[in-house]
Amino acid sequence: MGCCCSGHEEAKNTLLAPPQFGCDIDVLIKRQGFLGFDADFDVFDTSEMDEKGKPLKKIWMLLDAVGGFSDSEYDYYLKYRAEGMEQSRILGCAEMKKEYDYMWFRVTSSHQTSGTHPNTGDRRNRRWIDKHVTGDWVICRRGRMYGPPKNEEAAYEKKKKSEDLLDNLIGRIQLTGAGGYHRTYHREDWEQKVVREDKDGNKTVSWEHRTSVADHPSTDLKEFQYKMTSYGTDYDIQYLKKEGGWLKSDKHQFVATRSSDGLPLFSVESNGSSTATLKTFSNSDPVSALIMSFAISVKMEPPEFHKLCHSYCLDKIGLDLQPGHFGGFGETETQYIQMFPTPGELPPAGYAYGVPQAQYPPTAIVPVPPAQPMTVVTTQQTVITQTFTHTEVVAIQTPVVGQDAEGNPVQMMQVNYAYRTTTTTQQVATTTMTATTTDGYGNQVVQQQQMQQVTQAQQQQIAPMQPAPETQIAYAKNYAQVAPAPPEPAPPGSPPPPE
Repeated sequence: MGCCCSGHEEAKNTLLAPPQFGCDIDVLIKRQGFLGFDADFDVFDTSEMDEKGKPLKKIWMLLDAVGGFSDSEYDYYLKYRAEGMEQSRILGCAEMKKEYDYMWFRVTSSHQTSGTHPNTGDRRNRRWIDKHVTGDWVICRRGRMYGPPKNEEAAYEKKKKSEDLLDNLIGRIQLTGAGGYHRTYHREDWEQKVVREDKDGNKTVSWEHRTSVADHPSTDLKEFQYKMTSYGTDYDIQYLKKEGGWLKSDKHQFVATRSSDGLPLFSVESNGSSTATLKTFSNSDPVSALIMSFAISVKMEPPEFHKLCHSYCLDKIGLDLQPGHFGGFGETETQYIQMFPTPGELPPAGYAYGVPQAQYPPTAIVPVPPAQPMTVVTTQQTVITQTFTHTEVVAIQTPVVGQDAEGNPVQMMQVNYAYRTTTTTQQVATTTMTATTTDGYGNQVVQQQQMQQVTQAQQQQIAPMQPAPETQIAYAKNYAQVAPAPPEPAPPGSPPPPE
């Protein structure tokens, strides 16, 4: 198990065959334990449905968190253990340590002031200090993906060092964000008068040091972008957040597509902490897709990244730095790519990541892998435009000049009414992609994938209307009464008004 400090653990026995290169998967990744203290994750196969149409959860693999107290983050080893295998087989690993993260920052403003307060009866030597700093920053969170160890013995050995297990680099992940940092700090020191009385009624007076601190740091994440490379191929990552609502956590959805032609690699949705559902497409590499989607959706999702950025800014952007100061740590993107080059050659179709077929469970159904990668044939996009109009009556306050009972001018608010028409234009773009391949028996396999993107635009128009006199409301400053209009003069011969 993984909890603060964790070593290698064995995966649970499964009756399913190991994943094979070129065969798509549909899985559920779920954290072990109930309270969230365990860092290990079980991988369930959900490709089959029960009688009610719900996916059957069959235990398949283990994402084993391995790390110690001195490590900055766990490494997550993907392990497979078929029925009858004495030890688990390592299929891949997501190395998430922070040693290769990157940060650049620049202080845009700062000041430090100090002073004293007058002494009081019970306080003396009162001193205070104010500090303020703002800055801009760029931070990269990075991870490295590995396939099965090249050494066959190391793939089964759980006492080996990570250097022996991580010798087959297959991909990189990078999350880059930019934003601003703001921190205000106020501290007061003084000596407090303390009077103590013993059991005989004798009083003693002493002065003790006291401190009060108000520290308010704030980090704004303004924009972020994912980059992913697997077997020398670059992929784009699209992100969508779904609000969870009352007593439900938010959902984070990620879709990976090949940068060259938009062919989808995987789609994953997670709650950012304990569960993730993954589906791969296009006969891709299931192991790299699984560990990369896990790293992106659980360990590098935006809320977790924002916390990391805040901790880096709090640690590096000090209150005493002067405007114009800049600094940071880590390698640039070019240096990072040179340090961790990924291979461009893909494994053969049907590759089971080193698991011999003799170790497959007897009841396992082995899928037929494709004989060649997926090729995009056609891409069609359909755009549907929908327009919605909503009209409502709204109050518009306009300032007017009035007078109070004594004739003094006061500011008043005259409330008029108008029609506000809101026109919402929504465009739904549906992209249909058709790709083909050939399986191991020479049969042609055709796949179709659909992706939707919704964009909205709103426009408001306000048309004034004449309200009825009884609907006009006037608010006078200080609730003063508006002086009534003077009476018209009485015609000649009229009786005098009553007193």
